[in-house]
Amino acid sequence: MKLVPKSFYFVRHGQTDWNRENRLQGQIDIPLNDTGRAQAETLQPLVTKLDITNVYYSPLLRAQETMHIACKDLSVPKVALEELKERHFGQWEGTVWDQDKKNILFHLAVPENGETYPIFHERVIGGVNTVLEKIEGQVLFIGHGGSFRVFCRAIETTYDSAHNCGLFYFIAPGENDDQWRIIEL
Repeated sequence: MKLVPKSFYFVRHGQTDWNRENRLQGQIDIPLNDTGRAQAETLQPLVTKLDITNVYYSPLLRAQETMHIACKDLSVPKVALEELKERHFGQWEGTVWDQDKKNILFHLAVPENGETYPIFHERVIGGVNTVLEKIEGQVLFIGHGGSFRVFCRAIETTYDSAHNCGLFYFIAPGENDDQWRIIEL
């Protein structure tokens, strides 16, 4: 499934204690830690300068908190989007993983009582495409590392990692360029 060819902004949520411990959070509702709140606070002046008309965020607490802090001065609609939730990792949620193993298993393995990667991909892209097709202005999505990887796969780029509170601009193909581009701001 491909992304609707329309540019958008994306922010990965701020750091949590589980990010620091390299634990798979999945859909467990983990709050930001002090570092994550400070990251979102640092992002706030930059977000305010962008021409954003709508914000859509994952309803998981870490993304909600990031949105409330980073977007506090934006007077635009802010809507929770269920489809932006992180992948459900079933029995793996809460376990510690090294990064290499996590990267391999993220795309290939299916956790017991969890979500397959293809279903996760279709959920995220389907929800984002629905928003992009109906909104006229500039959209900011606030989600998870998994959301970012899904976007990267959908636009066929090797870019595959977003740090906590990273702000990215996904530039859709246009007249002079037939490829998607990603700029980290």
